Amino acid sequence: MVFEMRKFNDLSFSTSWNWRNAWHKNYTGRDVLEEIIGLGFNKAELNYKITKEILKSMYPIIESGEVEVTSLHNVFPYTQDQRLDTDSIFFAYDDEELRSKAVHATINTIDHAHQLGAKAVVTHIATTPRELMVYDRQLKELYRQGKRKSEDYHVLFKEMVLTRDKTMNQNMKSIIYCMELLLNHIEKKNYKIILGIENRAMCYQIPSYNEAKYIIDHLNSDRLGFWLDTGHSVMMENLGLHNRDELYQLQDKIVGVHIHDAIGVNDHFAPYMKSDCIDEFLPIIKNVELKVLELGCKNSKEDIIKGTSILYDKLMR
Repeated sequence: MVFEMRKFNDLSFSTSWNWRNAWHKNYTGRDVLEEIIGLGFNKAELNYKITKEILKSMYPIIESGEVEVTSLHNVFPYTQDQRLDTDSIFFAYDDEELRSKAVHATINTIDHAHQLGAKAVVTHIATTPRELMVYDRQLKELYRQGKRKSEDYHVLFKEMVLTRDKTMNQNMKSIIYCMELLLNHIEKKNYKIILGIENRAMCYQIPSYNEAKYIIDHLNSDRLGFWLDTGHSVMMENLGLHNRDELYQLQDKIVGVHIHDAIGVNDHFAPYMKSDCIDEFLPIIKNVELKVLELGCKNSKEDIIKGTSILYDKLMR
């Protein structure tokens, strides 16, 4: 099936979709970006799987202006230190040395963002201890079994919230302190970069809408905002952890959006290929400058072009 080639000039596209080709198929960084251009995009977010070597081969196509880098996803470039990966405890580590490593890794991302002309850095700020991962797995399994309203679900969910809140209250001070250090670095360097705190895909991860609002309000900086992920929002709202009214209270603090379709507790699909859930976010997406499609490798080129065309037409109305 052949789809009409279109230009999606107002949308950015994340290398989350095709970074694996540079790891396993002998693609260069230039190949990765040219594949994105071939879908109809001239803007890209470089995700946390881009290594120094891949980045090096991206420079010519970026410097030529063929691709504009809109944002970087922390930690960037890729780090092999699993203590600093995107699902790590990060700014909530009890160990001060590990928190310091997380801060310095993020400063490195911020410096790269400035060098590449990016407008934002998307960051996963923390998780509660990995021991709470079991709640996420069990709640999602009950959801898939159609037991969202069951007594088993209610008991497990209540236990998860109590445990999560207790841990979160202990770690908020450390998270805010780390964010202050990052904002101080941006101010000192006079960078025109915004830090976006992203909502997450698992119930033990930080932040919730209310937690994000608390951090942003407390720090009160025009260099800090909320990065909305539509698929993550749908999943956490389906599980009962997030409330849409809480998102609306964050609306004027949203600095960027990761756009992808979701159904149930599965996400990172091309727009409108599984559901119409993105429609609920269109008013927000229209009012945000940084609109990034963050899709998984499971999506075909045909589905990406078809789904993005639907999205683009809706945004243009």
